[in-house]
Amino acid sequence: MNEMLLIITFDESKSKKSANKIYTALLGNDVVAGSISKTPYTHYSLLRTIELAWGLGSLGKNDDSAIAITDVLRQ
Repeated sequence: MNEMLLIITFDESKSKKSANKIYTALLGNDVVAGSISKTPYTHYSLLRTIELAWGLGSLGKNDDSAIAITDVLRQ
C-alpha cells in the first residue's frame, strides 16, 4: 500500500426520513489506523481529495468549494 490509497464507498440509502449518510473507508499507509472523522463530507469532498492528491485541476463544479478529506491522513 506504499503510495496507494484504496477508497471504498457504499451509498444505497433509500430512506427519505433521515439524512443520507454513506459509508466510506480509506485504506493506505497515509491513513491513521482506526481514525474516524466527524466532519460531514460529500461525494465532491472525495473528488476534491483525489484532485489535490494527484495535482489535478478542479472540474469547476461543486468540487471547487468542497472540503478535502484530510483529517484522517498523516501530515
